[in-house]
Amino acid sequence: MKKIVINKSHITNNLLTIREDAIIYLNDLGSISDLEISILGCNVKIIDKSNLSKRIKVENANVHYFIITSDNFNNKFEMSVDNSEISVEVIDLLAKSTNLIINSDLVSRNSKMFLNTAVISKGNNEKIYDLTINSLVGDTYSKIDNFGIAKDESKISFSDVSYIKKAAKNSEVYQDNKILLLDEKAEGINKPILIIDENDVKAGHGSSVGMIDKEVLFYLTSRGISLSDARNLICLGKVSFMINKLEDETIKEKLIASFTEGVY
Repeated sequence: MKKIVINKSHITNNLLTIREDAIIYLNDLGSISDLEISILGCNVKIIDKSNLSKRIKVENANVHYFIITSDNFNNKFEMSVDNSEISVEVIDLLAKSTNLIINSDLVSRNSKMFLNTAVISKGNNEKIYDLTINSLVGDTYSKIDNFGIAKDESKISFSDVSYIKKAAKNSEVYQDNKILLLDEKAEGINKPILIIDENDVKAGHGSSVGMIDKEVLFYLTSRGISLSDARNLICLGKVSFMINKLEDETIKEKLIASFTEGVY
């Protein structure tokens, strides 16, 4: 698949239009502080390492969108999904505070959205995620999966809203939040919210916050693995499935390095 690194020449009046199958690399763009992205009738993978707020419109497309957080990450995404499927993967492994808002609308039948996060927090950092998917019409599907690892005195907060509006019959919404605490002073907060204004729908959510299973740690340490390495292996196993979806080996290596910094 063709690879395209986005620069200012691709953007007109803060609008980036994508019409061809490609792997898109999106980094910071200097003076541009917010960006509108229109994805039309194509299959794309976007690797977004920028610190820009965005309005994203997806029409008749299949999109795999990776958000990789950077320093001072404080972003808002607004998404409109029209007769399309989009998978959004948020990889937040830096030992920095972050704040992410995603507000998405499924605006036509057969639209689907999968929103997955892998988050690490340490020190006194806070990771705050506010994620909303609105089913505006019937026969739509959405699923939110959040996984967080908090250590030291840090905090992770996941707030999910799945809203099935009136007339959105036969829609399905699901949520699953898990936060793993590595230290007693670490804090994890899950706020799963389902708002349903219609009958004939399917909806469900799950939520858990807890420490690493002591029996698993004992099993690993009894085979000569140090306690810190055992915790690292367990945590890496939880987030590696998302990192491995990336095809760029350089980015994968950097993310593993960020992960190691975040856990130790």
